[in-house]
Amino acid sequence: PEMKQANLKEETRSYTLDSTKMNGFVVYDDNIKGKRPAVLVVHEWWGINDYVRNRARQLAELGYIAMAVDMFGHGKTLDNPSDAQSAAMPFYQNPQMGYQRLMAAAEKAKTFPQADSSQLVAIGYCFGGGMVLNAAKLGAPFKGVVSFHGSLSGVPAKKELLKSDILVCHGDADPFVPKIEVDQFKKSMDSIQARYTF
Repeated sequence: PEMKQANLKEETRSYTLDSTKMNGFVVYDDNIKGKRPAVLVVHEWWGINDYVRNRARQLAELGYIAMAVDMFGHGKTLDNPSDAQSAAMPFYQNPQMGYQRLMAAAEKAKTFPQADSSQLVAIGYCFGGGMVLNAAKLGAPFKGVVSFHGSLSGVPAKKELLKSDILVCHGDADPFVPKIEVDQFKKSMDSIQARYTF
């Protein structure tokens, strides 16, 4: 049968955590009826910009409902590395902060009538990759998480907390994530018999 052109619906949905207002960008194909798996998409350290919104659109075209997550709050975006680093640093220093913001996004995503709340996954790019891996290690109830060129340090893995399958897509020549960090990550995952693909 001929593929029907996707009829993408886009909405900004706000939610609040500790007085920080976050503006999630939600996309789904209105031609698809019924519930479908939901994907949270976490941005790079530039914030919730066009790149991450386009990734959400691509996922919607594949049949998912996708929400680009506003980790920094207030829809903030940055355009230079020093500001981006300042925005991202508190999340690296306090892993619970990223975890709680991602959980707030997950709760919001579950409220969409199109979302199958039992099929929730989170993916992230760079900063976002580190955030979704941390969330999984802190016990997030995602079916799976995928990190694209994400930071691999972060909190230690604990067997009793990890519920997600994990996929790490990593560039071998990535200068930001040295081999020692890769080795430590794998060793930490292996030590708890985690289900992961690197």
